[in-house]
Amino acid sequence: MSYKDIQTDPEDDLLFENSDLLIAENDSLHIQNIIRAAPGFYKHTPATGADIQKLQNGFWTPEFKREITVQLESDGYQVKDVQFSQEKGLQLDAVRL
Repeated sequence: MSYKDIQTDPEDDLLFENSDLLIAENDSLHIQNIIRAAPGFYKHTPATGADIQKLQNGFWTPEFKREITVQLESDGYQVKDVQFSQEKGLQLDAVRL
């Protein structure tokens, strides 16, 4: 089962179709939003968000890997692997249950 979400372009601008917001299945965007959001960003689920901005000037830690895993699992994903490298960035293998 995939998650339906409002679609955006690579610059995060909203996409429209027939003068309406474009909504389509897009688990990757949903996962990206969870990882980018900081706790408190979503009013209806204030604990949601891994806050990847913390990584911008810091180091990849097992705690941050766990935070991503916990956030995605709490939203119904099975996280198989989370890796980070300077060359490839964040590599994530997760599927919606």
